[in-house]
Amino acid sequence: MNAAIENICSLGLKILKVHQSASEKALEQSRHWKLEERQKEERAALQQSFNVGEIVLGQLDVAMQRMEPEFLSAAAVAIDQNLPRFEEAFVTMRHAALDLLRWTQRAGRIEGSALPDEYRASYAQLISFAPEFKPRLEALQQELLELAHDPEADKSVQALLSAITRYNGALDAARRFIQAIVEPPLELVFQETNLFIEDWKSYPIEERGRLASDLNDCCQFLLYDEAEFNKRAEAVNPQLPEGLEASLFVLPVDTVRILFTVDEDPVFGQLTVTLLRAVRSDCHDEACESIIQTLYSELTGGASHG
Repeated sequence: MNAAIENICSLGLKILKVHQSASEKALEQSRHWKLEERQKEERAALQQSFNVGEIVLGQLDVAMQRMEPEFLSAAAVAIDQNLPRFEEAFVTMRHAALDLLRWTQRAGRIEGSALPDEYRASYAQLISFAPEFKPRLEALQQELLELAHDPEADKSVQALLSAITRYNGALDAARRFIQAIVEPPLELVFQETNLFIEDWKSYPIEERGRLASDLNDCCQFLLYDEAEFNKRAEAVNPQLPEGLEASLFVLPVDTVRILFTVDEDPVFGQLTVTLLRAVRSDCHDEACESIIQTLYSELTGGASHG
């Protein structure tokens, strides 16, 4: 596992060094996105996720061998205490990896470079470690389920069952994320309307950074975890003529509401997020109504709005 982590990090830095030479824009954008700092964060996050895994799996292994309340409780506590650290590391890894690859595909693109594929393959190595423990974990779950049927079962049984369910959920999300890197289903592309740009310029630089981070984080879920995306972004269902649809969403970030549409283009392998508005919450209803009118006009062939 340590070798896989080292390979991922060294390839990430190599991609950054080589692909920055693609153009002045590539260099400028890599600095703006702080990709070099992200690579350092990625290394720390990968190591943290590995350390958490060792702790949790070690406690679960003991619980499997000693099916006693003391050891079941210890395993549940280990998961509860360490799962937030794993999820935190997972978010950092996701930002670092997907942003690096998106930058490489766009501003830092170099035709014929094999480095992005090598980077993807290095992440694939992480998946190979997952199946080793899965059969034993499933056996433990089954045994706990059988014990839970007993009305006199110790409370540690249900506590560990619940903890394992949360742990499996986090692992499944991590596997889907890695799979999206190894075999990307679509490329995530952002487009901005003039109205969005006007809105955007009205916010302080520090607030823009936070908004951009939350937006990017949310939309990346479209690539591998649509359920999580739907928890963060609210779907707006405009009343349109029968047969017409518009995928309009609003993402709340503190007092700001970001309105956008999502369109999939399988021919070009793109998932396009069109940013429409970024308004304060008290202006949300008015902005949303205006966007719906514009969508209605465009979809029915009427005059378009700027």
